[in-house]
Amino acid sequence: MKDTRDADGTVEEAAARGEIAAEESAARDDAGGEAAAGEKAAAREQDAAEGTEGAHEHEGLVAAEEPPEAEDGLVQELQELQDRRLRLAAEFENYRKRTRRELAEMRVRAQADLVRRLLEVLDDLGRVAEATPDATVESLQEGIALVELKMRRELDDAGLARIEAAGKRFDPNLHEAVVTRPVSEPEEDDLVSRVFLEGYTFGPVLVRPARVEVNKYASTPEEGQPGTAEGDEG
Repeated sequence: MKDTRDADGTVEEAAARGEIAAEESAARDDAGGEAAAGEKAAAREQDAAEGTEGAHEHEGLVAAEEPPEAEDGLVQELQELQDRRLRLAAEFENYRKRTRRELAEMRVRAQADLVRRLLEVLDDLGRVAEATPDATVESLQEGIALVELKMRRELDDAGLARIEAAGKRFDPNLHEAVVTRPVSEPEEDDLVSRVFLEGYTFGPVLVRPARVEVNKYASTPEEGQPGTAEGDEG
């Protein structure tokens, strides 16, 4: 019986050792499989990277192999655009110069036309100055009045306008107050009472402001108001 038990124990130990060995072998096989899978994945990634680099190199070779006609066309187009810009700049500068010259000529023609009109008035003044010694004062005054009327007409036609000032509300843009005059009525305050020198505008331009006298209302304290009695002084 003792031999039988020893034999059974020996068999069980051998079986256990066999199971342990099998498990270790299986573990080694699993580890080897995982390592092999990792190596395969790394190989695939390396192949993919090499394929990408190869594609880039291929594209570079294709670009390098493009014909030089395309680059020459771009250079020619750029040169044409630069030439066009230079032509436009030159044309615009010529336009500016021509516009300035035309404006200057128009200004000179307008001035010459005004001078031509005033020359007739100057001729009339010369005739008045050459009046005979026996000319009466009345005739000279009449001649001077006619010359003045003619000059005003010519200047009015040219665009000169006299500023209406007498009896108007004082306007600092058109009037120049020389003196002021006190008035007792508030409605007369700031009204032009007298004109010393006529003012003129030429179109939108102020040639000369009218020099005027302006009313100023000065209020006086009424009797019986606080602070006005003699007993309140001091």
